[in-house]
Amino acid sequence: MPVEPVMPQPTLSDEHYEALLATCDVRTWIGKRDRAILTAFESTGCRVSELAAFRVGDVDLQTAEILVREPKRDRSGLARMRYVYLNDLATIALASWMRVRESGAHDDSLWLASNGDRLTSNGIQQMLRRRGERLGIVVSAHPFRRRLATKWLLDGGSEAGLKKMGGWQSSIMPSRYAAAGLAEIARADHARIFGSRRDRPR
Repeated sequence: MPVEPVMPQPTLSDEHYEALLATCDVRTWIGKRDRAILTAFESTGCRVSELAAFRVGDVDLQTAEILVREPKRDRSGLARMRYVYLNDLATIALASWMRVRESGAHDDSLWLASNGDRLTSNGIQQMLRRRGERLGIVVSAHPFRRRLATKWLLDGGSEAGLKKMGGWQSSIMPSRYAAAGLAEIARADHARIFGSRRDRPR
């Protein structure tokens, strides 16, 4: 069977991620919201449509997890759902945001625009683009998803766990998303399995 070439797509570097966080003034309502969105993206790798659909009741800060209502359905036509998990930074940022979001809430959407309406997928992408422009970089939601896949495999996470976390039905997709970091992953795997050169007998 012919093999479709996988073209590595850009991911989000640690340097750019930290710089994006630094643009969020957490003394402001918008700053708290945007920092929570950025850390949620980084921790969960969710699709922007999934993240935009979060409701307040989907978030459990005690267990550090969020219920994801996937936009796709399974073969039987039933809506798919899964849980994704928050790291410490995302948990703290979400807790800070949820304490102040009530001031202008019109419904139970987790993310709100400045007028109190639900923040849409397009609104989230616009926020990412504006914050990226401040830094002179191009930022969108998908590089966060590739970042999760790359870091997960690089740190020794299982492909099965990544597949569940990312909501992928195909086993091929996790490797596609981590394509930009496969050389680094292979190098780390080799060092772990065969040891460094200093460990080899002379």
